[in-house]
Amino acid sequence: MTRLFMPSCNNSLAYTRSAQRLGRYLLDRGFVDGVSGCCKPGGPHHDEIPDDAEIVVVCNTCAGIVEESMQCSSVVNAFELLLEDRTFEYPDYGGERITVQDCWRACGRHGLHDAVRKLLRNMNLVPVELEENRDRSRFCGLTTLREMPEQVAELAPHRFGNVGEGLFESRDESEQIRLMREHAALITTPRVASYCFGCDQGLAIGGADSASLINLLFDKVV
Repeated sequence: MTRLFMPSCNNSLAYTRSAQRLGRYLLDRGFVDGVSGCCKPGGPHHDEIPDDAEIVVVCNTCAGIVEESMQCSSVVNAFELLLEDRTFEYPDYGGERITVQDCWRACGRHGLHDAVRKLLRNMNLVPVELEENRDRSRFCGLTTLREMPEQVAELAPHRFGNVGEGLFESRDESEQIRLMREHAALITTPRVASYCFGCDQGLAIGGADSASLINLLFDKVV
């Protein structure tokens, strides 16, 4: 059975070098057989994804869409796979305390929550928890302050079609910035680690020093 890495369109654009390094690492270590196209119909190379493929993701939106709208046999996050490699050479961040930003889109993905924290510890980082962490998180940067894209809700109705009160309600730009600043003010460490493009973007808009997990791992952030 074919196992493919789905690098995510947003992640590939935002973290180009790290995304390329992650893809090469997964191929070289034999975790995947190739790289897949976009999760959305009409996206680049989407139609080339075999129906029975196993998909390795880094994006929580991709994960939800693959699970609900594709015939793939399974979905696993690349960050969870990374922990299976005992030979991986982790960068050393010298015992720095770093806040963990969980994503609303990762609600219920307890294996991913645990993997993120284990990876941070493996890089000699000390995870610091927010009060609204893991399944309690309602954060995904600016994306939850805009209407949910219709295509996403249609492709993953179970996860994204029925969201909680106050999420995905359109706010004007000044309100978005105010809410991002309020959220950033909750962070008590010099930096915050996120594993979602939307979270990373929103944290930066709020004034936080945000470091994406993929960059921490594959393009040392100092």
